[in-house]
Amino acid sequence: MTFRIFAIAAMLGGLSLGASAAFVPYNVSVTFDDGGTLMGTITVDTTAACGPGIGLLGLVSSAGSLLSGAAYTGPSDFSSCGLSGVSSFEDQSTPGGTFLGLYTTAQIALNALASTYNFSSLSSELFVNNGVGVQRNLVSGAMTQVSAVPEPQALALLGLALAIGAITRRTIARV
Repeated sequence: MTFRIFAIAAMLGGLSLGASAAFVPYNVSVTFDDGGTLMGTITVDTTAACGPGIGLLGLVSSAGSLLSGAAYTGPSDFSSCGLSGVSSFEDQSTPGGTFLGLYTTAQIALNALASTYNFSSLSSELFVNNGVGVQRNLVSGAMTQVSAVPEPQALALLGLALAIGAITRRTIARV
């Protein structure tokens, strides 16, 4: 009987610790060569069929000497499919379109997400109007994984497993 209770407690504890996230949020911080910046979040979708994709994004670029800035929000249909961290987004609210290309220096691997990815100097933001384009290039930038916060349910299950283990140990000590 005691062994069964301990086995159930161990399973509950294992279930609470074994969950993995399908969407991993990253904070983005970029500086462009015209003094503008790009800030916000990107969510990496680890459930994409052919490699990690970009799920939701909320990025805003500020004005610089070349461009006035843009907002890149909402769901993205981007999936890396084996490419080395190439991401392209469009702000459709501006006439002609503003495009953002972010290229990481390391491939975003599904089975081993890094806590930080640096963006390469190939990254840029491009504004196109009537066939004429103005581009600003990245000076520095990275995306850093947001620290995971344990879910309350997982902590409750772990606490229950520990409590059952303690009760079981007390019962064994009395006998």
